[in-house]
Amino acid sequence: QLTNGSEEDLDQKEVYPEKQKPPPRSPLHNGDVFATTRFIAQLIKNLFFMWRNKPMMLFLFGLPILQCTLYNLAIGRDPKGLKLAVVNQELEHGLSDCVHIPATGCHLDLPLSCRYVDHIRTKTLSLVEVESLEKAEAVVRGNGVWGIIHF
Repeated sequence: QLTNGSEEDLDQKEVYPEKQKPPPRSPLHNGDVFATTRFIAQLIKNLFFMWRNKPMMLFLFGLPILQCTLYNLAIGRDPKGLKLAVVNQELEHGLSDCVHIPATGCHLDLPLSCRYVDHIRTKTLSLVEVESLEKAEAVVRGNGVWGIIHF
């Protein structure tokens, strides 16, 4: 039989000091920024992941290609029918002074504005000639044209 004092001794729990945990260590030693061995390990791990998961690899490489294709089909075309106001103060009579520029050869005797306007005419843009910059700005504010080209 146990005495009263010995029963109390059995019910009491011994209190031990908590074990001190060391502070977490950085995987990089001495404050290094880059570890070549860790980089190679991550590279090999990712290569094995891609090799074992071919559908995921196809998805990762195929999705950007699909996104670019869909974006270019929907938005990536040249605008058609946009009207641009042209104010040419370089020439006396405006764009009527510009003659057709031959496609070959170097023709520096013509103003550069004529060469640029001739290049724009090959695109899908519509050019509207305006006499002054103030009138062109008024036409833009009235939504008659989308922009102004001023020479």
